[in-house]
Amino acid sequence: MRIVVVMCFILFVLGCGNDAITKEAAVENEIPLEEQIETMIQKEMASGTEKDTIVLDFVFGMSKMDVYRHTKALAKKDKMYPIQKSKRVREYVYDLRLRKAGKLRTFFEAFYFEDKIAKTEELYKVECIPQIDTSLLDVVEVVDEIKPIFEQEYGPYDFIVPDKEDPEAKTYLWITGNQKIELGCFKDKVFMYYTDVPIERRAIKASDL
Repeated sequence: MRIVVVMCFILFVLGCGNDAITKEAAVENEIPLEEQIETMIQKEMASGTEKDTIVLDFVFGMSKMDVYRHTKALAKKDKMYPIQKSKRVREYVYDLRLRKAGKLRTFFEAFYFEDKIAKTEELYKVECIPQIDTSLLDVVEVVDEIKPIFEQEYGPYDFIVPDKEDPEAKTYLWITGNQKIELGCFKDKVFMYYTDVPIERRAIKASDL
């Protein structure tokens, strides 16, 4: 009987030791989040999947004139409307309607890759920034209300990126084909970014030349 007890004790100790080694190896082999995201981006870009239509039916690759015309068409349908940015400048915004947060005026900014040699313009990123009165609304709660809407539209998110400065804040990422979508907050700001990654990388590469 004593021999059996001793053998069981030895096996228990060895088992615990192996478990500790396995956990330690898992921590050592853990892939950094940035690398995980980049790996998925590369995989999705190689898949050939194209996601061109984004918020308000804007489309990646549009020229500035295309965006202008589409904005005007949306304004006729009361889906966007102009506000006075300065004495001479007006910009178009839209209302993001949420059940709890209510109607949030949302600013829309487009970014283009301008190929000076080919003389072309391509819309590759759209930033949508809801205007939030932080004395009435908490930005994290607004993100939490938008998230299920995005999940219904784009499926489950692929990554959560924590904010180093604010433990409650985080950014949700959706990566499908050429498209990357970011939903998150920073301090008193909620943001929704739609990016065509291949065109963005071409733009960055061109700016470095």
